[in-house]
Amino acid sequence: MTKMTHRDRILEEVRKVPGLTAKEISRRLFGLQSTQQRVNPHLITLCAEKLIRRESGRPFRYQPVDAPVSGKPIRLGSGRGNLSSPTPDVDNLEALRSEIGNYPLFIIPCCARKLLAGNLMPPPPLFMMLDPGIIACRRRAVGSIGGTIIPAGVEFGSLSPTPALYRPAWERYDGNLYRVVNRAAPPLLQNSDFIMIMSALYGLLKCHDRIQYYDLEMNRVRRVWQPLLPGLIANEANKLKATSIVGILPRDIVNHSYAGVFRGLKSVAFRPPTYLVSTTGRGNAHINQGLGHALLYLKRAVALPPGFSYYTQPL
Repeated sequence: MTKMTHRDRILEEVRKVPGLTAKEISRRLFGLQSTQQRVNPHLITLCAEKLIRRESGRPFRYQPVDAPVSGKPIRLGSGRGNLSSPTPDVDNLEALRSEIGNYPLFIIPCCARKLLAGNLMPPPPLFMMLDPGIIACRRRAVGSIGGTIIPAGVEFGSLSPTPALYRPAWERYDGNLYRVVNRAAPPLLQNSDFIMIMSALYGLLKCHDRIQYYDLEMNRVRRVWQPLLPGLIANEANKLKATSIVGILPRDIVNHSYAGVFRGLKSVAFRPPTYLVSTTGRGNAHINQGLGHALLYLKRAVALPPGFSYYTQPL
């Protein structure tokens, strides 16, 4: 007799008792102390294979693929009055670390401070640059600063045009978040497929994508990327079989851009559990240092330094 796998047991449970949440499925199969992270990767795979579906709402409930649709769709917006937080509430980084599972996808911001120079050799095609939606949005983003897309052209934002120079994104960006991470754990950005960068010019980058220097802030092109990026982030999380999506981004009151685009994930039904992490304080340098420490803490379980105040928000 063939032994049933966890995936088979989860599929059988959803078919037997439609409408269960991930936590309820995990506890029914593995005991009351079991967490939803034990079943999340299997649920993501089963949804991708269209054997089950996840209904919009909070918390998510799973149904056989042929079950009638129920529940209200999630609307894009502030969410007041139409969304409820999953339980247990995630109100600090320690609680969040226990919720996000072993393979979260982290989304971090690009930054205004960038290093010049690089390699004259044009790189291979950028991550997702063959996507027509990405290309169209990037043309609009470049147009907002009076530039054009020339693969072997000039560095964007340069007063004196020079031959295009390329370097990995994790080397190009030189803001406080990147300095904190590279000082404490140099290989983290270089080698991780589970960290992606939200860029005002390129949209979504892997850390090792080689990019040109440019001068463009997200607050100028938020409306360009808002309709596209949330779906791309969710797709990448599902392809990676990520247990969750965690945005390590500046708060809206500091920068009405990155977090605002990331909140668009509220309207994406098929995605892992999603959280937004920010820090508060005076000055962009302090805030971005805090973001770097939060990423290290959630990725490597290092201790947080004193002097930073964080908030976490489930989407």
